[in-house]
Amino acid sequence: MSKVSEALLFSSEWGISFFRTQKEMKNIVQEDKRTPFGNRTHLNNVGKSISEIKWRIKPKRFSSPSTQVELYFNWLNLVSDERTRRIIAASLIDYYIPVSDEEYEKLKKKKDIEFKYISTFALHFDLRKMPKERNSLCYDAEMEEMTDEPFITYKQWVEEGTEEQKFFALTYGRIEEVKIPLVKRKSMSHRFYTLSRAKKYISKDFSDLHDSYLNTSMTYQIPSKKDFRRLAERVTEYCLLFAELDYYKIDKYKDKTQKEMLKLIYKELDKQGFPHPTEVIFPRGLHLVWKISPIAAYRSFEWELMQKKIHSILEPFGADKQTVTDKVRLLRIVGSVHSKTGKKVWGHSFTDDRYLFDELINTFYPGEVEREKERRRKNREKYLKKQEQKFEVLKGGLSQYLKGERKEKKDENYTSNYVGNIIHEKYRRDLIKLIDLRHGKMNGYREFCCFLIRYWTLCITDGKSVKAINETEKLYYSMEIEGDYSLQDIISYTSSAESAFKKWKVNWTKGYNYRNDTLVNFLNITKEEQKQMWILIDDEETKRRDAERHKEKRKENGAVGHNEKRELIVKIIKENPSLSNVQITKQVTEILGKCSRNTVIAVRKELYI
Repeated sequence: MSKVSEALLFSSEWGISFFRTQKEMKNIVQEDKRTPFGNRTHLNNVGKSISEIKWRIKPKRFSSPSTQVELYFNWLNLVSDERTRRIIAASLIDYYIPVSDEEYEKLKKKKDIEFKYISTFALHFDLRKMPKERNSLCYDAEMEEMTDEPFITYKQWVEEGTEEQKFFALTYGRIEEVKIPLVKRKSMSHRFYTLSRAKKYISKDFSDLHDSYLNTSMTYQIPSKKDFRRLAERVTEYCLLFAELDYYKIDKYKDKTQKEMLKLIYKELDKQGFPHPTEVIFPRGLHLVWKISPIAAYRSFEWELMQKKIHSILEPFGADKQTVTDKVRLLRIVGSVHSKTGKKVWGHSFTDDRYLFDELINTFYPGEVEREKERRRKNREKYLKKQEQKFEVLKGGLSQYLKGERKEKKDENYTSNYVGNIIHEKYRRDLIKLIDLRHGKMNGYREFCCFLIRYWTLCITDGKSVKAINETEKLYYSMEIEGDYSLQDIISYTSSAESAFKKWKVNWTKGYNYRNDTLVNFLNITKEEQKQMWILIDDEETKRRDAERHKEKRKENGAVGHNEKRELIVKIIKENPSLSNVQITKQVTEILGKCSRNTVIAVRKELYI
């Protein structure tokens, strides 16, 4: 092989490799767009195999909140976006709210409810002194007498009211000093830290505080909007498995010490073949913690399986059932004070290593995740097939509607607005198809997809709420198990579809009439995925389809494609090389009906003839 040939071959191979690499990179970028926190696969390898865990000869005692943060969340140094992730610490605070006399009489009969009293002023309007010429203030005063408490009326009219309201209150009202009861309530006050700020300030903020807690999973917040909340749907990673043991509530163990209980627990874990916890926190009972390689929130099903496994083993020791699958559970912060015992909470760390979560799930639930994925895949296929059958029925109804031949009896699930139905049904079918193409993996879009299905179903069925919820439930279970919400969460979060439908029904321009481009961009529908959509396509795909339809139409009207002409010209030239361009043009025209001399010349140039 000559040097030129070798160079051309190398150039060709490099070009193929380069474009393949570019395509792979494009796919990675598209996948990262779908996952708001980028590629986190490297976090799966943060842990170690059970056999490789290095245990301390003597457990390390710690009572500093910053040490606890370092143990639980040091993996945050490895993520690409640490800015939006927040470590959550919280403490219980007392506050008092006013109650009516009626509520006070009921509450004071109950035990363990604290009250205090404050002096304030109350305003009573004398309706008999009101001016004969009624005005808006008179009507407002009458409403106040019927609804609000007198001390609230005083605050609204005298302390916070306008000059006109104050004058009216002093003229036609009676002010008296009263004592009102306040009932004590407890609330959780949260603080949100980045890893660096938590290491620096959390010990100062929470050491020696009563009843303080630390989160067990990582959540994202929106600092730019000052939107900080501890919500399950905001979980980004699970990095801990845990169990809260209130063994002191069980008669059998109530007299045992924490050390004695720990021996019994370890014995049971060994019996069940389950690894020991990496940390143990000592509040009133026991908090057991297993540090794991961080897993993305979409793997919540697997995390819940392991949590349930731990609970099944430790249930005899008072494992708290209500906290098993709490995705944003708070556990006690070391260094804080337990209000019921008056003692400081402290902990033992047995290793700096983490368990490999994949090894744990494959050891204790081999094949379970795959079986569940397969079940969901079948659900998706079944649901998609059913929706396409419905659409065919509806499409037939549209045809009859447009021809003026609509039947008197029709499917009770659909309104008489067939044109509107067909559009919403197309959207619904495309969304289900998209979920199927992505094998149910809709991380970042799950709630929105369920909202769309609920809203579109309401529009199709003329507001049948039960039907819409049923369709939402089917879609929820057709998506991959690796979801962030429970079904109850989804039903609650998509409830705004009901009010949106009511607006749409009154005036369709007031409803959610999304542009196709908007949905395509929001759901990050790729060019390949758009080729299998009916209506969820952008302008570029629309133009491509229009061009294809135009091409087909021209073909039906006798137009001949360039490739067909070229193939025939090449064939004629090979069979009769001596023919002139004019002769070839005539032969092609006789067969295909149309051909120009310039086309023949162009083909000859391509063939170097």
